[in-house]
Amino acid sequence: MGDVATPNHDVEGQVLDLLSSKLGMRPTREDDLGILNLDSLALAEFSVELEKVFSIKLDEGILEVRTVGDVIDYTSDLLRARK
Repeated sequence: MGDVATPNHDVEGQVLDLLSSKLGMRPTREDDLGILNLDSLALAEFSVELEKVFSIKLDEGILEVRTVGDVIDYTSDLLRARK
């Protein structure tokens, strides 16, 4: 499960792994979620996975993410806020 002290590079790897398993390909930080065919249902499912893996509670900020890098940064920020 999640770890509050998870370094950002570990967060990045875990987020990329989650997306890879969902998409069947490894995205980059620059990839737009819309281009990756993550519709609202897929994004909702992915959000639940993020909450489980990192033991965090997502807020409305998740609605603002547009790229894979945004997801990584958003997740890292939530983990830092828990310290």
